[in-house]
Amino acid sequence: MGLAAGVLVSLVVGTPAASAEDIPDKAAEPATYEVAINVPDVDGVKALIFASSQLITLENTPPDSANGLQRRIESDVDSFRAVMRSNGYYDPDIRSSLEGDAPPYKVDISIAPGPRYTLAEFDIVFLGGLPDDSARVPTLADGGITLGDAAVADGIAAADSTLVRWLKNRGFPFAKVVDRLALADHLDRTVWIQLTLETGPLVTFGALETEGLVDVMPAVITTNITWQEGDDYSQGKVNEMRNRLLDANVFESVSIRPEGDADGPAGARTMMVKVAESQFRSISAGLKYSTDLGPELNFDWEHRNFFGEAEVLGLRTTIGTERQRLDSSLRIPDFKRRDQDLVIRANLVNEEFDAYTQTGAISSVVLEWPVNDNLRTSWGVATDFLEIDDNEDADRSYLLGLPVIYSWDDTDSLLDPTRGFRVEFRVTPWVGQFGEPVSFLNTSIKGSTYLSMIEDERLVLAVRGEFGTIFGEDLNNIPSNRRFYAGGGGSIRGYEFQKAGPLDNENDPTGGRSLAVFGAELRIKITEDIGIVPFYEGGSVFTGQLPDANDQLFWATGLGLRYYTAIGPVRFDVGIPLDRRDDIDDPFQIYVSLGQAF
Repeated sequence: MGLAAGVLVSLVVGTPAASAEDIPDKAAEPATYEVAINVPDVDGVKALIFASSQLITLENTPPDSANGLQRRIESDVDSFRAVMRSNGYYDPDIRSSLEGDAPPYKVDISIAPGPRYTLAEFDIVFLGGLPDDSARVPTLADGGITLGDAAVADGIAAADSTLVRWLKNRGFPFAKVVDRLALADHLDRTVWIQLTLETGPLVTFGALETEGLVDVMPAVITTNITWQEGDDYSQGKVNEMRNRLLDANVFESVSIRPEGDADGPAGARTMMVKVAESQFRSISAGLKYSTDLGPELNFDWEHRNFFGEAEVLGLRTTIGTERQRLDSSLRIPDFKRRDQDLVIRANLVNEEFDAYTQTGAISSVVLEWPVNDNLRTSWGVATDFLEIDDNEDADRSYLLGLPVIYSWDDTDSLLDPTRGFRVEFRVTPWVGQFGEPVSFLNTSIKGSTYLSMIEDERLVLAVRGEFGTIFGEDLNNIPSNRRFYAGGGGSIRGYEFQKAGPLDNENDPTGGRSLAVFGAELRIKITEDIGIVPFYEGGSVFTGQLPDANDQLFWATGLGLRYYTAIGPVRFDVGIPLDRRDDIDDPFQIYVSLGQAF
């Protein structure tokens, strides 16, 4: 070890506190006191010292006597010494004093950290000897250990966990820390660590067995296996499979572990998958309100194991003053290959907007799959079979589309993101009949980003933008439901749904061939449950293929209230149009729904 004999015991040098016997017991009244703790704010130890102090946390609950106060001081001194050691200060000078003949007493504690000790040696000892294969022997670098760094307890404990995890990912599922020895050299201001590991037997993946399946078919388990039989055991692969099974939403709990003795060559062990199935069916209802579209009531029914292989069948009924819909969807996971989902949607709609009225059916069949952890894509076929009345003519729209979508999302929450960004790019060629043969290409890109302004995420800046354009047909030849519109709760709050743009002679929206919308809001948490959100949004739709700088933009501002629940924030927004048109735009719009605006 290179350490001199006689200096291996950690010593604390300081003035001893007064003995409890030296202080008269004043049992007649509580020993109230005032405490002052003086410690330099180095490496964050000041906050840790104050957090660990009973003198501070229990100041409003004084002990019954001066002797009890002295015991509280001594307990704090011991705690402070442990805090300093855990942060690499193995030889602090801690002095305490208790003054006064009667309450309130004065307690003073001063802490001089002294030099910070560094890690001189870190020896790894294997109980029972080293693994046979040198590639299975972890190094200091594998544990994230760098000699010469500060000897901080959290870092040393993290190295222990990292080394055990390293072994579990290389064939040793039963690896564990048996012992750890730490010795300080007060002459060199260094620390020596000896870690004793027990690897346990080398294990490879053997046959798979399951327990607990009732209504879920075994294919759900086998499709999600993340290893090949005969591979070295890897805890990372086991965790990945467990997460995949939980994400299927058909299991309440999943455990995967090797069981029994080696039952094959090279230490193969049976992998036992034990599951508890969850409830597959659920029903829910929701209410949404905005002053432009009025109230909407939603009823949802979902079955998450419809054919027995985690297929999700969903039905939603929307009943509102402006629209009535029956939406159905069937998601078949791992269709033809793992991580590829087939999604079938069929919707019956009857919607009466100022821009148009549409009645009929909309459907699509798409394949969805992840490109990587954050990027997803979908390709498919979509159809419109609709009767559309745009207040001038009524025509039938028979369209066939080939939608392609790429979406990036690395945010931390679906309904209430505080960091990261989202981008979605859509392109859909359409062909069909709308009074006459038509063909056009609809493209759009939209994105949003979220920036937490302070560490506890109580102040978040959210910014979004959207741009779209349609190629191939004049505006009048494009079915009204496939044009761009702006205004409303998901666009520019403050203007009525679809009305932030050009209007016809009866002040009804005409829609456009291009779109540009921008928005920003500041999400301020007042308490854990309540927040306010000032926002500013603007943009428009344009009759041309590209936005025209000479056309009017519509800007709005407003204030929102948020009530944060376990499933997401409940949103109440009031939007005010800044470019209000006489006899067209109302002074304000109100929106109530679940989740942030974007």
